[in-house]
Amino acid sequence: MKKKLTLLLMALTAGILVLAGCNNDNGGRTLIETESGAITTEDFYNTMKRIYSTDTENILKDMVYRQVLADKFEVSKDDVDKELKKFIDENFGSQEEYEDYLKQYNIDEETLKEDIEYMLLQEIAFTQNIDVTEEEVELEYLYQTKNVTARHILISTDENEEKSEDGKSAEDKVDEVLEKLNAGEDFAKVAKEYSDDPSSAENGGDLGVLNPDQLVPEFSKAAFQLKEGEISEPVKSDYGYHIIQVTKVEDKKDVKPLDEIREDIEFEAKTRKMDQETIQAELDKLIKDADIKIKDKDFKDIFKKDNTNARG
Repeated sequence: MKKKLTLLLMALTAGILVLAGCNNDNGGRTLIETESGAITTEDFYNTMKRIYSTDTENILKDMVYRQVLADKFEVSKDDVDKELKKFIDENFGSQEEYEDYLKQYNIDEETLKEDIEYMLLQEIAFTQNIDVTEEEVELEYLYQTKNVTARHILISTDENEEKSEDGKSAEDKVDEVLEKLNAGEDFAKVAKEYSDDPSSAENGGDLGVLNPDQLVPEFSKAAFQLKEGEISEPVKSDYGYHIIQVTKVEDKKDVKPLDEIREDIEFEAKTRKMDQETIQAELDKLIKDADIKIKDKDFKDIFKKDNTNARG
């Protein structure tokens, strides 16, 4: 249930996921030595050729990260195969579409599996020191096991969070909306009149089936805890105030009790809390512990710079 596999598709499409297994039987001069092995000029050249990039420093850093992670952590072949299947099922309508995608971006399935393995290795590394509460686990269970359809009314606020975009008091507009809804007015009608979300207002605020990975956390948390037909209290986010109505709640297929899949759910909850600061701290520690020796003077300072190219 790795929820971030769509990021893999986006990263591959953008050409920014820089991965290649380092085969130390290759020839070439050694560029970098680590406790996990060496990276040669031939490794480096083959990677650059595969991804059509000239961003040499970030390519080399990612090659080191992958090698260090693969040495320190383990991902099974079954895990990779499961993630590949999910990746295909969620992003392509047919096997033909998937094969066309591989041709379009000049990658083969084994390369894609290497990329998935690297993604999973990063998730393990970056979540190992993250703690989650029981409330966060239970909320994640809802995200993973429920299909929630909802609509909302957004009252956006200015930078000072005091007024709505039309200059009126945001709180006064929220009160007006709640008064109309409490009086029994149709939610869709009120959304068309008041909502500042241009993508949904004309559809009565309808958002379809919610994807918590594409929503601000405050919205997801509120929406997935509502019952069918229930309307939320105003939910504050960086966008303003959301008033949410859940119109349908369904269990996903083959839902298992939380206790049976707790480990997976806890892991998903941890990945949801990953941020750049957490990732950076783990990267710094990995590089420090790897006893890296840079043999090429042109790259002597690459790990003294900000390491922000890894997935996150």
